[in-house]
Amino acid sequence: MLLDSSYSYWQHLHVALDGDLAALVLPAPWYQQVLRDPLGLHVLLRHEVYAAPNRFFAHLLLSSYFKNVPLLLQRWFSPIDSVYQACAWLKIVVQVLLVYLLGVYISGHKNVLNKSFLAAVILIVPIFQTAGFNNQMGVIDKSVTYTVFYAVPLGLLLAFFLPFYRAAFNKTPLTISAVGLGLLLLLAVVLSLNGPLVPGVVVLICPWALWMVGRRNAVANSNVPLYAKIRGAISSIPWAMLLCFGLISAFCLYSLYLGQSNAENLTGGTISLLERYSRLPLGIYEQLRIKLGLPLLLLIVWLNVYLIKRQPTTPEGQRLLTVAKWLGWFALAYILLLPLGGYRPYRYYILRRDVIIPIVLGLIYFYGISTYYLMTHLSGVYRSRYQIGVVAYLVVFMIADKPIVSDNNACEKEMLSKLAQAPERIVRMPDNCTIMSWSIITNQADSEVNSDLLYFWHVTKEKKLYYQQPNTW
Repeated sequence: MLLDSSYSYWQHLHVALDGDLAALVLPAPWYQQVLRDPLGLHVLLRHEVYAAPNRFFAHLLLSSYFKNVPLLLQRWFSPIDSVYQACAWLKIVVQVLLVYLLGVYISGHKNVLNKSFLAAVILIVPIFQTAGFNNQMGVIDKSVTYTVFYAVPLGLLLAFFLPFYRAAFNKTPLTISAVGLGLLLLLAVVLSLNGPLVPGVVVLICPWALWMVGRRNAVANSNVPLYAKIRGAISSIPWAMLLCFGLISAFCLYSLYLGQSNAENLTGGTISLLERYSRLPLGIYEQLRIKLGLPLLLLIVWLNVYLIKRQPTTPEGQRLLTVAKWLGWFALAYILLLPLGGYRPYRYYILRRDVIIPIVLGLIYFYGISTYYLMTHLSGVYRSRYQIGVVAYLVVFMIADKPIVSDNNACEKEMLSKLAQAPERIVRMPDNCTIMSWSIITNQADSEVNSDLLYFWHVTKEKKLYYQQPNTW
């Protein structure tokens, strides 16, 4: 686990900066409103339209982190290196958090030295791809801004669900302290205004979970009048669960309402809802076609379900089959809801690696928990063969996660060094690679925001605009 984390950190350290970073950190004028209106009240009360009205906490985290951590790291690193170190440390902390939480979900143990926990973690760490299959099923995106807006909220959501999951999976009473309940309620508000994925996941899971718990009591009291049945069903839900799930569901519905006034959804053109749904099957096909990783993950999940069904029936095995069924229904409902989230030109087929992270995490979880179950319940020669197969499976993922090549930041770091040393205030740069941008900057005005941030980070001693042209010297 430590070796894999160290290797991942080294991988993250060699990724180029993305084109959204500067605008979000400063922030640029078009992102300033979201930081002035944390709860999106200007949308609710004044019907304003501006960028990301329901993503305040993601913007706050990204801006606060990159305004402070690179400067702090400059005690040990150069200004240029401090930026890449800050990116790498943020990504690896998020990755370790997700691996730890999934390990707890799979093993049921929080102690990192527990053998079951370590076995669970060993099963899942190779699935977290920094290079390799990252463009298909990467949880930690190469873009640090995407990591903050997608992986961070989902990690916090896993932490939010953990006490409820453990009580349900172990069939034990839900016990949450007053302090814990207060933190969960605070986290519910933070999660609902923290990126594009959490609201959709919550509105699918939380109301369903409340209904299932209440329905169990209603079925048990089927001979009582309807009003008494409803009252009994509600009263049977643990009040902490009812409060937390109810609050986060309400705030996530509010977040979805705010998202309708997101100015970013109005740029780059739009297409009809029917056209979005017509592109969805191609999106699924493309996501499965581009690499081998996701098909392999789906294959082992299917194989594990098949093997569990072939084994003698056990309560744990039946529970896993139920989990697989509900994960399948969740994935289907989630994919069918994606077109309702609007259209972005860079997601031509609607479905892409970033928006399917909840499904990928669900698949990783079920692969881990079902594989651990089979490795301890299969007998004789079948157990040995299965364990050899799992080792071979993990080796495939380890080999696939080769060192960063296409996104290597060596060229970008060289360009930043040349920019810092140039005597001009407007610097012509070669177009060998991008510089804090998604594409080559050919107009000096387009470097305005990047230049401000580079000056803030002390990369340049004064603000320097730049543009890129073919190197003809």
